[in-house]
Amino acid sequence: MNKNKRDYIKFFIVVMAIIILFGCAGCGRENPSQQGINEEDPEQSEKISISGDGVAEPRTFTLEEMKELRYAQFEHIYSTVNNWPTRKKYAARGVLVKELLKAAGIKDDAKSIVFVGDDEFNMPFTREQLLETDRYYFPNVLEGDSSNAVLVEPLLAYEYMEGSDDLNDVQPDDICLIVPQEDIDDQTNIAFIKNVKQIVVSTEDPGKWDLPTAFPISGEITRGDKVKLQHKDMSVVKIFYTIDGTDPKQHGILYNPSTYQLDLNEPIQIDDDTVVKAFVKGFGQHDSDVATFEYKVK
Repeated sequence: MNKNKRDYIKFFIVVMAIIILFGCAGCGRENPSQQGINEEDPEQSEKISISGDGVAEPRTFTLEEMKELRYAQFEHIYSTVNNWPTRKKYAARGVLVKELLKAAGIKDDAKSIVFVGDDEFNMPFTREQLLETDRYYFPNVLEGDSSNAVLVEPLLAYEYMEGSDDLNDVQPDDICLIVPQEDIDDQTNIAFIKNVKQIVVSTEDPGKWDLPTAFPISGEITRGDKVKLQHKDMSVVKIFYTIDGTDPKQHGILYNPSTYQLDLNEPIQIDDDTVVKAFVKGFGQHDSDVATFEYKVK
């Protein structure tokens, strides 16, 4: 056997030895699932922390602990409207928000409640909006009919199904805040924050929304011209107005029903001397004061 052939055989033997050595180094290793390491229990991995100076006992709840809270479990159908606007229903099962906050010792002087998702998206409410306002399920929401309304409360749902009015359809999912409607046209779907991880309760007063503005401003106007109502936070607030001198907080017409279909947000046509009264409403702050705009046809 010549030298080159012997060298080649030696090289081949060394390579095979290395392959066998390192190949066998992983042999016999158990798959993690074979070592008794199981996937994390979803009821333990789902957690919500409640903190802030508005609670006496800041704490973190697992889903299992939330399910064990006395009087907290609730299931119902919820109605809502989004900012398109589209009317829809949700079948939902979960934990009542008020009971979870009670368990953390919400204080009497708490004024603001903010829900935070895992992507840091947050949804703020005043205490009155979330806990002290009567809210309803409207069975005929799809038809815009407010009859037969049922009083329901805000829910942290761990099982739900969008577009359903059958509780048999609900499926486990990331914890979602479900907020009922104050009236048949109340656009609460914007507040349905998914994958809630934190609730921050504060004693600081969130204040009022700024007044709406109008263009053109009060004064003389040509008959048939139109007035636009405006607000710097137009995407998250609603403007209600009247043109007959009545209080818009009682008899207001919704000026901006859609965030996306701007042609639905009709300016107000002025044909006679007119007094426009308007205010702003939205989650996270108290309703604005009423702004008054007076127009005299020239």
